[in-house]
Amino acid sequence: MKYISLLAVSVGLLSLTGCGSSELDFRNVQTSNGKIYEGKANKPFSGFITNIPESFVHTSSGYNTLISNMNDALKNIKSETNAFWGKTFSCDAEVKDGYISGNVSCHNQKTHSLRYTAQYKDGKMDGDMQVFSLDEKRTIAKASFKEDLLNGSATIFSPNTEKPVQVRNYQNGKPDGKQENYDEITGNVIYRNESKDGLTVGKVEAFNAQGAIIKQIPYDEGVPHGIAYEWDINNNRMIGLTTFDHGAKTGESKTWDPDGSLISDYIYKRNAIIEDKLHSAQPSTNTCLTNFIDNFHKANGDAAVINADQTAEWESSCAANNDAPWTEE
Repeated sequence: MKYISLLAVSVGLLSLTGCGSSELDFRNVQTSNGKIYEGKANKPFSGFITNIPESFVHTSSGYNTLISNMNDALKNIKSETNAFWGKTFSCDAEVKDGYISGNVSCHNQKTHSLRYTAQYKDGKMDGDMQVFSLDEKRTIAKASFKEDLLNGSATIFSPNTEKPVQVRNYQNGKPDGKQENYDEITGNVIYRNESKDGLTVGKVEAFNAQGAIIKQIPYDEGVPHGIAYEWDINNNRMIGLTTFDHGAKTGESKTWDPDGSLISDYIYKRNAIIEDKLHSAQPSTNTCLTNFIDNFHKANGDAAVINADQTAEWESSCAANNDAPWTEE
């Protein structure tokens, strides 16, 4: 696919030359009000520019998202040598009426190896982008853009096996649709969720390389909501159960050893532990803590989240006093 991209750039250059446009080295470029000019010319340049510092080429938040996802995925599979670090490439680009518009190709300045191609329209990323491995032999990422925004599918590939390791879907720059990660050897899904208009919805699931589920978390409007489960990666026994209410731990929460022994058994209210079923406190202490929590929510609203430091302070106070706090109605 790399050669197709190079051919497209060459054909674009030939067609531009056929129309009487010229080729220009970046050292002869002048810019004004965001437009590109040749030397002291008054008319914005149209043609082909070579040796453009990558820092001059406009990129978007969508580009940054793609490269960040790619670098993270490459790190996970120990292929960081193929990652992008800073804007250090040299680029060639088609220009129309003073704006980068058409095909762009960017190379390693020392080795001249092609690292990516992209399509632009009127100075914005618009069309397909393709990223290549350090040795140019493999595609390691591809994505589609519309007016600088990720739009459509963005896929990261393993430089080692050429298999997909990540697929993200976007609409107008926001995650929308299927989002998956894959094991680079087996090709099995190891992470899956669904997004709608930028928010996670439905179930977030994680799997081991053989495809057995190891985690399941229900989501509603971008936050955990419902009962989440976790299983041991080796023997598939349940090792965790947590209940969420619109992003906050509320209700039963348990953990087990891989052999099935119960480790903890708590009851939460808005992220605060109100009962430890394995280590029951004196009734007055539990009542005391519950009163603290109820008073907090009366003052701040039921959705207010209680942090761990606040809970620890209340527990210490209740343990020292062993009496429920007085309240004023």
